[in-house]
Amino acid sequence: MFVAGIALILIGYICLAQPPVDGFLSLTLAPILLVIGYVILIPAALLMKTQKELDRGEDGEGSAQAVTAPQ
Repeated sequence: MFVAGIALILIGYICLAQPPVDGFLSLTLAPILLVIGYVILIPAALLMKTQKELDRGEDGEGSAQAVTAPQ
């Protein structure tokens, strides 16, 4: 999902650079693609990664307790 977000952002910037400046691609489509990429896909990819780590128990807190010697 992260790669899809980066790809959508790149497509948005490519559309933004297309002439004419007041055309559909640069004025309407490009901002929509950029907002979807930056606001929806990239954060969703980061949250999905964090959720997968939590499901596996890789939060880092349990490993420090396992290393300490029992009293």
